[in-house]
Amino acid sequence: MADLARLKTALRISHNKLDEEIQYNVDACKKDMMRVGITVINEEDSAIQKVFELYLKWQYDFMGEGERYEKAYKGMRNGLSLCGEYNV
Repeated sequence: MADLARLKTALRISHNKLDEEIQYNVDACKKDMMRVGITVINEEDSAIQKVFELYLKWQYDFMGEGERYEKAYKGMRNGLSLCGEYNV
């Protein structure tokens, strides 16, 4: 399971009311990663954690910069999909 505390900190969320929704979005992110060929999703890996963070910031239009985070997410996701470490 993703480190919700760390992700909530990145989103500047201090309550637990959105935990289920955040986890749902992390699960959707994993599905998207698998769709592009990422088969090794170690949630303790810092790159994977960053992908989750970027995806969530895109989905929540963090600081009104959703498009920026979408581009960053897709770029990092696509980069990982080409790396043998994540698609064994």
